[in-house]
Amino acid sequence: MKPDRTKAPKFGTIEDIHILKPQIIRFSNGIPVYMIHDPLSEVVKFEIVFDAGEWHQNKPLIAKTCNSLLQEGTKSHDSAEIATLIDHIGAYSGFNVDKDVASAMLLCVPHRLDQALPVFEEIVKYPTFPNRERDIFLSNAKQRHQINMQKVKFLASKEFFTLVFGNNNPYGVVANLRDFDNVTLKSLKDFHSSMYSSSQAFIILSGKITDKMIEKISAHFGEPFGQKTKATRKAEKPSDVSGNQVFIPVEGAVQSAIRIGRRMFTRNHPDFMEFQVLNTILGGYFGSRLMANIREDKGFTYGIGSSLSAFRHDGAFSIASEVGSDVCQEAIDEIYKEMEILKTKLVPASELDTVRNYMLGTILRNMDGALAVSERLKSVIVSDVTLEYFRQLAEAIKNIKPVKMRELANKYFDRKDMIEVVAGNPINKKKK
Repeated sequence: MKPDRTKAPKFGTIEDIHILKPQIIRFSNGIPVYMIHDPLSEVVKFEIVFDAGEWHQNKPLIAKTCNSLLQEGTKSHDSAEIATLIDHIGAYSGFNVDKDVASAMLLCVPHRLDQALPVFEEIVKYPTFPNRERDIFLSNAKQRHQINMQKVKFLASKEFFTLVFGNNNPYGVVANLRDFDNVTLKSLKDFHSSMYSSSQAFIILSGKITDKMIEKISAHFGEPFGQKTKATRKAEKPSDVSGNQVFIPVEGAVQSAIRIGRRMFTRNHPDFMEFQVLNTILGGYFGSRLMANIREDKGFTYGIGSSLSAFRHDGAFSIASEVGSDVCQEAIDEIYKEMEILKTKLVPASELDTVRNYMLGTILRNMDGALAVSERLKSVIVSDVTLEYFRQLAEAIKNIKPVKMRELANKYFDRKDMIEVVAGNPINKKKK
């Protein structure tokens, strides 16, 4: 049979989302181990996650530098030897730090895991932060920072999040040039010994898992290590800066960077899931209203989007775009116009159906296989929710009504609550 290409395929609605559920055990040192088994997988992914993100540093750059230098030298191997060992095993190691946590990841074929684990254990537990590698990393990072400080989008984002969270809150702090000279060997060792601890860590194991594999991992990571104290830093409430309008002059800038938004909430907030739908309609995907208006209709920008950032202790809603300097104010007016429409008019059923299927399809794609589920699992553990969050999110997407979205728009899209930051050519400064 030949398909009739003159007719569009039938439009179907996603009814159910199957999520691989992890098995949970604990090592003798108390570390929880979340296991997502996939017998068909050809690899195994081992990731250990610590409460060692930027939230826990006592001065800028410590968390990022510490995590980035883990594999640059240990008590037994220098950086070249570590790279050679990992490469010879056929494994891949990855390191990441964000606002709340830091992680170290090892990816390899199952029968090579026992060879990779001793090297990986040294990387995680016994880094030495060699002077040469530390100096090179900080020098390169400082140069990137100096380049970024000339970019309007970096300047606008930096100021926006400082205003949202406050300059004493780790979510709002951005490093300055002086901070690069204040990262000492002692500060890195102190941070590592206190934060990279079995008392504030969890492990996610995904792929083709065996009992022998778990025993091997336990032999390397099942005993206590690091300091035994838990991280206790408390959330700091920022001062009320809603309604702030800030302009950052950048002489000669061809484009102006726009950041508009406000402080919001964590994943545990009762409005979080339904607001995700409203955000997607406004600017959360390529077919959004902001894209249709400001990119496709007005031609002011190549891209514009809105997002909801959810951290462990706080969150923010933001709209971001870079537009031509001569149309900056018009673009801002159109952004507020689209928010005002959502506050006054119901979203049509056809548009809502499209967004529902897009969002449900995204959840399905993000849950495709054990390795993909492991990434989602990490995000919900950090947010103090469970994988049921995604099933609940799917239900919220399927059941939300246009009236509810209008209510949310009126609750959260009030212009007087918005922080507005523009970085660009002074001739485009917003008149007050």
